Amino acid sequence: MRDLIDERNAREKIKSSIIKRANVHYMTPEELVRIKEEEDKKKAQEIYERLQAEAKEDEEKKAEERRQAMEQRQKEELGYNEATNSPSGAYGTKAVDDVTREQINAILSEKQVALEHVIEEVKHEEE
Repeated sequence: MRDLIDERNAREKIKSSIIKRANVHYMTPEELVRIKEEEDKKKAQEIYERLQAEAKEDEEKKAEERRQAMEQRQKEELGYNEATNSPSGAYGTKAVDDVTREQINAILSEKQVALEHVIEEVKHEEE
């Protein structure tokens, strides 16, 4: 048996579950397309701005590299050697390659060999 209280509770339950037409906003397909286009434009604008910022940073880096290269070239043209604090040109500023190092060692070892040869001759003469 249903009494008045049960009927009232059922009506309240039904009222809360019914969707009222005045509270529903129906979107037309044109509105959906327009909203999607706006979102796409916003994303594209963000990507464009990010790419512009990256391009600007790259350009700044390149400009700094060019400036440093120009300073280095000017120092080389002036012949200023920072290691000796004198305008002695580029002498002694570059690393020596293996072939040049071997030539230097050969020249220096010639003196050592000559010295050893003289010492051996003196020893043989004394004997």
